[in-house]
Order: sequence, then structure tokens, then C-alpha cells
Amino acid sequence: MLYLHPCGTSIEPGVLVIEGTSDLNSGKGEKWADLIILNRHPEIIADFINVPTEVPAVISGERVEYWAKTFHPIKSEFVKTFDIQELHETDLEAVYHLRNAIAHAHVSLGRDYFLYRPARGERQEQRFIDALGLSPVDNQADPMMNWIR
Repeated sequence: MLYLHPCGTSIEPGVLVIEGTSDLNSGKGEKWADLIILNRHPEIIADFINVPTEVPAVISGERVEYWAKTFHPIKSEFVKTFDIQELHETDLEAVYHLRNAIAHAHVSLGRDYFLYRPARGERQEQRFIDALGLSPVDNQADPMMNWIR
């Protein structure tokens, strides 16, 4: 199981924990990119941890490459780099879709729900439904209507 944990501490041995911070929610996956970079350059890990006020130049330089990417390619690279088990990969896919839903939802204080539909059409919507294991509700409206004036 993949847990989003606010302080990044381990919940139990063998559980993949990803720190749930604004970086994870930014859409770029900066924390994940840092882990990929540190995996490529293990010699800088000690300095990176011991002097948190200074970001090593190699990280700064390589972060720029990740800023040009969207979350999904970073997630794919993260899965390959750390040989994520299929169960965790499924959880990461759910995190990806939830992040998009939260970032792009229409929220109203007058409702106890939010409105979201993936912008890239029905195929992306089906991926969202599959990743989260959602089921249709009875008598649901079809918001894919075209209005012509």
C-alpha cells in the first residue's frame, strides 16, 4: 500500500511512503525528481541531508530538466528507477489521477462534493475511473453534452 504521509516518516517496514507536501501537489513531482537525481548521484546524499539550507549544484542543474516535464513522465521514471512493485505502481497511478482532480476541480462551499472531468476526453476519464475503482451512480447526468445556440 502507498501512503501519503505528512511528515515522510515510515508507517511500517516495507511500505512505500511519499511525503504529502505542496511539491507533490504542484503537478511537477519535484520531490520525486530529487529522489531520482539522488539515486543517480549517491555521493551527494550526505551533504544534501547534513546541510539542508544548500542545494548541491548537481541537483539544481538537473531539476531544470524535470521542470519541463509533466507529472506522468516523472512518475514513470520514478517507477523504473526504484523498481516499484505492481501494487505500488497502481497506487501511484491513483495518486496521479487524484492530484489532477484536486488541481483542476470546480469546488463550491455550497456542495459536499466537487466537480471534475479530465480535459483530455473520455479515454482519460476512463483511466481515472479505473485507477480509483469508481462505479457509476444511478440516474447520473451525462455532462458531455454540446450546447448549440
